[in-house]
Amino acid sequence: MAADKITNWVAPNDKSGEFKRGQSQFRNFIKKGGEFPPEAGRYHLYVSYACPWAHRTLIVRQLKGLQDIIPFTSVHWHMQELGWHFAPSPNADNAPGENVRPDPVKGHEGYKHIRDVYFEVDPEYKGRFTVPMLYDVKQGKIVSNESSEIIRMFYTEFDDLLAPEYKNVNLFPSALQSQIEATNEWTYNDINNGVYKSGFATTQEAYEKAVKTLFASLDKVEKHLSEVTDGPFYYGKEVTEADVRLFTTIVRFDVVYVQHFK
Repeated sequence: MAADKITNWVAPNDKSGEFKRGQSQFRNFIKKGGEFPPEAGRYHLYVSYACPWAHRTLIVRQLKGLQDIIPFTSVHWHMQELGWHFAPSPNADNAPGENVRPDPVKGHEGYKHIRDVYFEVDPEYKGRFTVPMLYDVKQGKIVSNESSEIIRMFYTEFDDLLAPEYKNVNLFPSALQSQIEATNEWTYNDINNGVYKSGFATTQEAYEKAVKTLFASLDKVEKHLSEVTDGPFYYGKEVTEADVRLFTTIVRFDVVYVQHFK
């Protein structure tokens, strides 16, 4: 979809009326010895407090103690016609929240929208201007704009820079990885993305199909949680990736999705 169609969630010629999320186009990975090595202060995280996908990265950043290693900036909560925009000044009117500010990265003076960062990296970029986005300040490149992969970088790739209490935080334990992956598959399709399939549907048939699947899957989550006996989290005593990914959608469900996506 062309970059200037930021608010067209369903292609006008798509008769199905179904919202189809595009693939993230920047899928690099931070890794020791690679093009993007783990270094304190090298990477900048762009987020929006309104975005559940970006919320994932903020949660993991906090749980892993990466606050002094990966700084972040939040765009203004309101998406304009040109997409996410930066607040004109710190603590600007109607823009509450930590680090809601102009883009602080050197060389980005005058950047007004997150699209400016995308076009800096690729002047021919045709995708959506999404957050979260992890940016390499040293090279002037986007590492990733895929939330599921950004959080996995945060799990382990900076561990050598962390105090033991944060290094030992394991949100993707080997004993649960296959179960977490299986849970991720249906919770992403039916819940995380399901709220948008419901809200952005342009036909009644597409809407009813998505809503039915969404609520059936929420019931499935509730049933699972009611049967967990060894702790408050999805897989018991310890918080895992499954909890993070579900939480950012469910915490918005009544106050955002039900209100806007009826």
